[in-house]
Amino acid sequence: MTTLKQPARFDAAPSGQPKRFPRWKTIYRDLLQQIQPMRHGEQLTILKEICRRYQVSLITARRVADELAKGGHVENRRKVGIIVTKRPAKMMIKLVLSRNLRPEELLSGRSAIMRLYEGMARRAQELDISLAFAGESGLPVLLQGCDGCTGFLIHQEVRQEAFEWLKARKAPFMSFPFSNSGEPCVTHDLKKGMYLAARHLLALGHRRIALLSGAITSAWFFPRYKGYLRALRSARIPFDWALVKETSGLDAMEDEQVLQTWLRLPSPPTAVLAANDERAIRLLEYCARQGIRVPQDLNVVGFDNITESANTCPALTTVDTHLDLIGVESVNQLATMISGGRGRSAVIKPDMVVRCSTAPAGRQSRTAVRRQARPTSNKTGVRGKHHA
Repeated sequence: MTTLKQPARFDAAPSGQPKRFPRWKTIYRDLLQQIQPMRHGEQLTILKEICRRYQVSLITARRVADELAKGGHVENRRKVGIIVTKRPAKMMIKLVLSRNLRPEELLSGRSAIMRLYEGMARRAQELDISLAFAGESGLPVLLQGCDGCTGFLIHQEVRQEAFEWLKARKAPFMSFPFSNSGEPCVTHDLKKGMYLAARHLLALGHRRIALLSGAITSAWFFPRYKGYLRALRSARIPFDWALVKETSGLDAMEDEQVLQTWLRLPSPPTAVLAANDERAIRLLEYCARQGIRVPQDLNVVGFDNITESANTCPALTTVDTHLDLIGVESVNQLATMISGGRGRSAVIKPDMVVRCSTAPAGRQSRTAVRRQARPTSNKTGVRGKHHA
């Protein structure tokens, strides 16, 4: 944080005469002078420091900060402070996706990355920054026409060559959801997210908790697996490999077969943790077709809190990783980098979103979950437009 210079002495006006300027205006002018040599993204001060230095109330300090923000000189960020803003007239941010992710798939609404894009779009609009998709194959051409006012948010699965191109051109860029080669990154705490989900089920009395994941050794799913293990150990629950299964995440039948295997165990799970909401939604749809009641016969918990998770029947309990906030903070950091400042990494903390797909243990009907599957064409796993 920048140390505020000692304020000029304020002499009292003669008795009966008003002061020339209100106190907040004098402080405003003083801080405006201190902003001049500072760079975009630097922290000017915090409200408590204004109160201490100028011996004014918190109300006056807030007035000063608000007036500076109105003039476009600073941005007031909660829990961060008063940040200097000096941006180029026109800025653009490109969201660069890997070959496996197409824009039309993300915009369909079922992808968790859609929430990241929503956050980016909202913040970009507030800062008057243009936002667009870009494929990794077209990155060299984009960089040739880069004028220094364009920043790049790169999907972590993009080829390493793309990161080398960006470094060679000294273009402002960040990666998500993990750092690829030491560049700044705004990410989410996946380990804590899965820990919260497992602890939620443990608090409900569940002891046989299954994990349906992607490849555990991947950077995407290993932190979730560690969070699951941590929760079991904290409750002194023995680990059982039979309750951990990996699937591709692309085939609904694959997820359904895993659940069938679990429910045929001598001691089947009473709850399933899915490593993302799409897997969890497939399980809910399967349970609806087979007459397995959720949460009476089986609890299901998702991960990511995509929009559709609130519209399932029952509404899906999940972990909100706040991907939209990752998008917001990514735009903030890229704007700072484009303007000549230094970007910084940040971790967004997750929260539990408890809905209707979880309930206290001890009420599950073992007969219901083990019975032979029967087609149930009149039941679906999605409630349409109705929200829980």
